[in-house]
Amino acid sequence: MKKLYYLLICLVVSCSLTTFTSCSSDEEEEIIDDVTIEQYKQNIVGTWRMDGTQEYWRFDAMGGGSVAYGENWDQAEDVNEGEGNQFQWSINSNGLMVIYKIGSSYSDPEPDAPYTIKSITSTKMHWVTSSNVQQSFTKVK
Repeated sequence: MKKLYYLLICLVVSCSLTTFTSCSSDEEEEIIDDVTIEQYKQNIVGTWRMDGTQEYWRFDAMGGGSVAYGENWDQAEDVNEGEGNQFQWSINSNGLMVIYKIGSSYSDPEPDAPYTIKSITSTKMHWVTSSNVQQSFTKVK
């Protein structure tokens, strides 16, 4: 009887720890360090095409940019041209925040970053939207 009781206690404790561990890891936010933030800022500058689409995102070094679909985009122009929907961007310890410009004023940012960078190199970028949609990009310039 003591063995059965001991086994039952071990099972309950084990299940409790597994449940607690799996819940806490899902809710933790990923934090990136200052060195990574600076590397992301360097890598993001330029023009990116969303894989599988003709949607282009252009990021400039001063925290501005624009996004447009292929037929409205002049790829020959530089990163500071005015085509597409204008936005401002910043990268913080939780990823990337993009704030769209609407008319002459900027929209209020969502409480969570609409786009959280998961990885970025000089040629590839992957992020997750606030709706938990993963998107991949290839740098074209």
